[in-house]
Amino acid sequence: MILIALNLRASRVNLLMNDFAAGLPSPLAFLGLAAAMAPELGAERWSIGVLPILHHVDVSEGRTKAEAAPKKGRFAPVEIVEDLTGSISVSVLFDIPDFDHDFKLKEALLGRRIGG
Repeated sequence: MILIALNLRASRVNLLMNDFAAGLPSPLAFLGLAAAMAPELGAERWSIGVLPILHHVDVSEGRTKAEAAPKKGRFAPVEIVEDLTGSISVSVLFDIPDFDHDFKLKEALLGRRIGG
């Protein structure tokens, strides 16, 4: 059965790890979301089809704060790889074999990470 989760919002989404366009979350992140939810929904891992529909993407300005680590007897910032994060508004179509409990899908989505 195909179910849709409308107008999900996620913040601090990784927008750099997309092979197709920088500034969008990776499509594989949504497959990972479905795979993580599969056991809760009684489906085989990697059996759930996913189609994300991005409504809006806001790129965060600035860099992530560098982590501090001990260096020569005091704490100093550790250089980090440049990243690109932001928030998204997305609807997701789920094709879940032999499943028709939309309330269970809602419960499985609560608190999940989307887009890394």
